Amino acid sequence: MEGGNKCKYDYLEVSNGETRDSANQVAKLCGTELPKPITSSGPYLFLKFRSDSSMAFKGFKLRFSKTGLLCGSKVVQFDGGLWRA
Repeated sequence: MEGGNKCKYDYLEVSNGETRDSANQVAKLCGTELPKPITSSGPYLFLKFRSDSSMAFKGFKLRFSKTGLLCGSKVVQFDGGLWRA
């Protein structure tokens, strides 16, 4: 993703919960450096990817895993920024 400019043009925003809520935002990522791992406080993370048309890069890659005692949860649907299990 394009970097600089305080992530103004291209970014991935990550929030705890089912909706985009600035109070629950845990990261706003841009540029080429890998972030530290992000751990949710519950079963949902809301992702918002924003990109303008001024430059063309590859986008982003996301790797996730479940931790702790979860009862067979799995990702089955992506719905406009919300992974539903």
